[in-house]
Amino acid sequence: MAATLLHIKSRMLLPNTTRRSGETPEDPRKELVQRLVEYQKIQELSKQLYVRPLLGRDVYPRGTRENLQSLVEGEIVTEENPLFSLIAAYRYALKHMKKTIHESW
Repeated sequence: MAATLLHIKSRMLLPNTTRRSGETPEDPRKELVQRLVEYQKIQELSKQLYVRPLLGRDVYPRGTRENLQSLVEGEIVTEENPLFSLIAAYRYALKHMKKTIHESW
């Protein structure tokens, strides 16, 4: 920030020799003002985020259980512990998969 302010100050103190007749010189403070306005907008948005309720901002609830009773029987197979059914399916896939051997020439 200090370097930016020094650059602006030096541009304001030095005469502008590249100015054509009839042109108004560009204000070097314009870029700094734009940056400060953007910074202020971000600060306001962060305050709005902080006002949000804690749930959904920093803490997320566990997944909810779906009501499967409304579905037609036989479409979805549910078990008491799906982890063990996943392990069983993985073991079945490994046992019955087609094993091929890659030979290089």
